[in-house]
Amino acid sequence: MSKYKCIVVDDEPLARKIIEDYISEIDDLKLSASLKSGLEAKQYLDNHQIDIVFLDINMPKLSGIDLVRNFDLNSLIIFTTAYPEYAVEAFEYSGFDYLVKPISFERFLKSIDKAKGHLESKSGETESNEFLIIKENKRLYKIAQKQILYLEAYGDYVKVITKDKKYITKDKLSSFVNLVNKSIIQCHRSYYVNINQIEYLEGNHAMVAGDMISISKSYKDSLVNSFKNR
Repeated sequence: MSKYKCIVVDDEPLARKIIEDYISEIDDLKLSASLKSGLEAKQYLDNHQIDIVFLDINMPKLSGIDLVRNFDLNSLIIFTTAYPEYAVEAFEYSGFDYLVKPISFERFLKSIDKAKGHLESKSGETESNEFLIIKENKRLYKIAQKQILYLEAYGDYVKVITKDKKYITKDKLSSFVNLVNKSIIQCHRSYYVNINQIEYLEGNHAMVAGDMISISKSYKDSLVNSFKNR
């Protein structure tokens, strides 16, 4: 059974322990890390692909809201807090759900069922996608995904490199996670690569149409497996 990778982020040890215990009760959830600050979460998410983040809103220095507001998090966010008045603000910043402490197992289970349904439906959608729609300046382009070589984060923009042309669209790389099909996978926080366009792998790089694309350690195993089985 495929497991969804989760992390818990909360500065209160008891609050983390409750969510950790709940996760351990669900067969298709896997706890990848339990972290005590927003800064630790940012550093971890920069190097790991996580499906679900249980994120406390009220943390010193870097709150949960600050984390999602200022950084690209390529994960589904479930906010946790003792203060229900933060709910509207949480949803404004792409929160998928909002759990009010003390969190009951029943409420946790409802949130997880909804999250799994969302992740499963997105997985099915991306598998069938044949085209990617992007906007460059005032023009909309419909690009065959099999023609895409790789995607590269470029400041506030994303470069979409195809066999015939390079497009630059004003967007965040994280927004492409539910748009690309399963042949185009993340290999670095700044890159997605088309597994079918890789010529060879060497060290921490993939050769694609003459360009050496960086591979992060956290993505390397899955990329190598996909390359072998393509």
